[in-house]
Amino acid sequence: GMTVGVMAVPQAMSYALVAGMPGAIYGLYNALMGLIPYPFFGSSPHLITGPTAVMSILVKSSIPTHLGALGDVPPASSEWVTVAVALSFLAGLLQVMMGIFK
Repeated sequence: GMTVGVMAVPQAMSYALVAGMPGAIYGLYNALMGLIPYPFFGSSPHLITGPTAVMSILVKSSIPTHLGALGDVPPASSEWVTVAVALSFLAGLLQVMMGIFK
C-alpha cells in the first residue's frame, strides 16, 4: 500500500501530463482503476497495473492523427480527452478479448 502511494501516484500523474491530459487528476484515475480488477484477474506480483511511459507517448502521438479532420486540436481540450478515453477503452477491450480467446 505504501509503495503504491509513494511511487505509483506521482508517476501516474506525470504520465497523464505526458499524454496531454488536462491536469493530473486523469493520472490518478488511471492509477486507481487498474488496481480494482487486479485482485480478480492478476496472476503475477510483477504485473504493471498503471500507466507507462510508452503508453503515454503513444496516446499523445496518435491523437493528432485521429483528430486531423478537426484541424489543430490542442492537448487538454475536450476533444483530446474524449479520444484519449475512447482509445484507452478500446485498448482495454482488446486485452480482455485476447484474454478470453487465449
